[in-house]
Amino acid sequence: MTKKIITLALTGAAILVMSGCSAKGPQFSTFQKIAKQEESIVYFYRPDSVLNIIDTTGVFEIDSPDINYKKNMWDSKTIGKLRNNSFFKYKFKPGKHKFTDNMFKSPIEINLKPNDYTCVKVKMGLFGFNSISEIDKYTCEKEIKTTLKMTKEDLANDFY
Repeated sequence: MTKKIITLALTGAAILVMSGCSAKGPQFSTFQKIAKQEESIVYFYRPDSVLNIIDTTGVFEIDSPDINYKKNMWDSKTIGKLRNNSFFKYKFKPGKHKFTDNMFKSPIEINLKPNDYTCVKVKMGLFGFNSISEIDKYTCEKEIKTTLKMTKEDLANDFY
C-alpha cells in the first residue's frame, strides 16, 4: 500500500512539473499575413519533448543589422525564449540573418525573403545538446500547430 501511495505521489508531482513548463498562451492557429514588403517573419518553435522539459531555451541573433537594440552579455541580440511546446514570431528586415540557441555553437544563417515567412525549429537534446535549424513550410505547418504562444507571463516565470 505504501509503494502505491509513493508511486501515485511521484506521478502527480511529475505531471504538475511537466504541465507548468510549457507556454500558457493560445495554441498556434495560422501564419500571419505580412503587410509590408520590407518585412519578413520568422516563427521560432520548440516541439513538445520530455528531454530537458523544465529548461527554457534562449534564441539569439548574431551580428544583428539592427543597431538599436539592447545587447546581451555576448554582444548579440536576444530574440526571445522558448519553453517546451511553444512558439513565438518575430519581424525582421529581409536579408541574411544568423541565429543560435547557444552562443557556444556556430549559428545558422538564413536569407529572409521580403513579404514572406520562414520557420526555425529548436529541438532539445540530451545534456543540453540542442539543435536549431530552418524547417520547410510543410513540416513547420504540421509541427507548429500543437504549440502554444509564449506570453509575457511565461517569460516572467521562466527558469532561464
